[in-house]
Amino acid sequence: MNNKSYDRITERIVSLLSQGTVPWHKPWRVQTGLPRNLITQKPYRGINVFLLMAMNYESPNWLTLRQANAMGGQIKPGEKSCPVVFWKPMQVKDKESGEDRKIPFLRLYHVFNVTQCTGLKNIPPANNTAFVASKPAEIALNMPQRSVIKHGMNAAYYSPATDIVGMPDSSRFESVDHYHATLFHELVHSTGHEKRLKRASILERNGYGSDPYGKEELIAEMGSAFLCGYAGIEDRTINSSAAYLEGWLKQLKADKTLIVHAAAQAQKAADFSHGEGARLWENARLAMAGDSLRDQPIPDQSNRYGNPLLVAPRLGQGGFRVVVMEGYQRRCAVTGEKTLPVLEAAHIRPYSDDGPHTISNGIFLRSDLHTLFDRGYITITSDLHVAVSRRIRDEFSNGREYYALEGKALQITPQSVADRPSKEFLEWHQNNCFRNQ
Repeated sequence: MNNKSYDRITERIVSLLSQGTVPWHKPWRVQTGLPRNLITQKPYRGINVFLLMAMNYESPNWLTLRQANAMGGQIKPGEKSCPVVFWKPMQVKDKESGEDRKIPFLRLYHVFNVTQCTGLKNIPPANNTAFVASKPAEIALNMPQRSVIKHGMNAAYYSPATDIVGMPDSSRFESVDHYHATLFHELVHSTGHEKRLKRASILERNGYGSDPYGKEELIAEMGSAFLCGYAGIEDRTINSSAAYLEGWLKQLKADKTLIVHAAAQAQKAADFSHGEGARLWENARLAMAGDSLRDQPIPDQSNRYGNPLLVAPRLGQGGFRVVVMEGYQRRCAVTGEKTLPVLEAAHIRPYSDDGPHTISNGIFLRSDLHTLFDRGYITITSDLHVAVSRRIRDEFSNGREYYALEGKALQITPQSVADRPSKEFLEWHQNNCFRNQ
């Protein structure tokens, strides 16, 4: 462990807090993006984001003294650098085995904003294409393996035991932005669940609450700040009271590694919610539907079943299930059932009969209803009502539970009308699958 690097960064944060500035409350503008290196255009991550944003420069571009000199420039007299850190692998010998192994070693270096420099030549053109604001609701909706969000609660919370995020109704918040900032805070907590990032600070929690100045709460504060930045939320209700500042000052002085480690975990949580996780979602969406969830099939028509096997695998099925599941709010379209292990994504027109992997060709059903739907014993009419074949009774001498569904409207459908079951595919199912003769 490089104690000097931790000490320098902690001293910097403590100094800012002592002046009344909470670094993780400083908004970054999505239009210009995260602070990044001028030469590589690579965004800084973790604690570096908050350190650089606290400097209050308009430009997001930074560089080292060596980089400035290489571009023919120099630092203006009297200008001071900002410390940033990075992890460098260091080879050490394992005390027990004696074998070489690599461990992360925290290194410190210093950067200047481009406005602190003069004489820079051949400045690379700014690349802001990667920094496009996401709608706050989309960030929450598209989070992979998202917890159930339960509204109508008297306070915001995350329960690791039930994996549920509780939220008051949005009308109880001062603004829509305040609602989403609070929701992001709780969703960051949820990323620590054992089926997501397995964060020790969540796995060891008891009950609904956490130490208001503990590591997990700092992770949620910083993670929410990252997500608010991605969503373009700048005006959010924040706590900068004397008690709040004093609480964090006490914690950071007691643990010099806390701020760096918490920021790194917050970055991972934000990556899961909006970065890596969102890219997984997007890759699944694009792989099965081109640029639209409903307009284009996956681009694998030349080899719809992959390499020849005894059983032909369906390409894109996993992504299809994810999008259909989220579109139907993780509930059975017919019954409203929400026990995920018994719910399945059904194709209306089967993939084997040229049915595409698109949400408008999908419906989320309880597994028994999926079986009956695939075998033609039930169908969905063009006006989204259930029709049940009389052949269930004729062939199996039962089916009372299913006949009770006859003529009932679907309980759950996607919010977007264009994402709801296609009339074309529904009519195909009625004409080619439904056993009502």
